[in-house]
Amino acid sequence: MKRFLTVCLLSIVLSGCGDSFSPDGISGTYELTFVNGSAMPASVTVTDGGLSAQITFESGTLTLRGDGTYLFSLRSEITIGTATVTDTETDSGTFALQEPATIRITSSQDQEMGSGSVNGGTLTFIDDGITLVFEK
Repeated sequence: MKRFLTVCLLSIVLSGCGDSFSPDGISGTYELTFVNGSAMPASVTVTDGGLSAQITFESGTLTLRGDGTYLFSLRSEITIGTATVTDTETDSGTFALQEPATIRITSSQDQEMGSGSVNGGTLTFIDDGITLVFEK
């Protein structure tokens, strides 16, 4: 499950960020506001390897810094059967902007990369059918 949540960060499709196409132009802290179109807190059911889990996303932030680095934090409650655990995922790394309106992120934890697009003040992450929307 931890791997799944990290991949959510790395498989980014960003729709929205500042006016300038530079790290400074999109820098700031973005709060998780919607998951699959539902306001926070929001729950989804995922199946991985035949195991089904309900994930309730409680909060999340993504901070993009003007120096091209990011910090990510996601707090969720994961229920498998009758067992429930609270999990906080964190990640950090670097991001680079490329024309036209493309962002590439590299995690410092496992060096995995993700990419997406940039064009306003909302960040939208999509992975395995789950859409996470962050707003500045």
